[in-house]
Amino acid sequence: MNLYIALDGDNVGSKLSELIKEGDDLKVATFANGVAEDMLRYANQVRELGASVLLCSGDSLLYTISEENLKKAISLLDTDFCTYTIGVGRTIQEAHLMLNYGKFMGKNCIHTWKDKHPNWFNFKLLGFFKFVFIAAFKYLKY
Repeated sequence: MNLYIALDGDNVGSKLSELIKEGDDLKVATFANGVAEDMLRYANQVRELGASVLLCSGDSLLYTISEENLKKAISLLDTDFCTYTIGVGRTIQEAHLMLNYGKFMGKNCIHTWKDKHPNWFNFKLLGFFKFVFIAAFKYLKY
């Protein structure tokens, strides 16, 4: 099974804004190009593991890779200019959602859909009955 992996650099925009405010062209170019080169290098490394890169732009990368190669691919991420938040999912939407969840939870982390969501039976069926039970109990309590 292939999984989707979404990466995004942490605080890259605010770091660029600070450098631009300083007015040093060389610092701005060094940082921006360094981040982009780190992503391009990483994209090429995961391609060697059989990944299909869907997007590689600036501080963002989106790719699919086999579940067997996932841990190895993530372990290859070695960057000099910023930390990254990573979302992993069975679909592109799940990976994007987990990336956003990671950004919300504090950045510089990896979140997977599998770890954050129970199986379909628990999530849909048992979750519905739990909701109904709690609502009924609260209603009867008053």
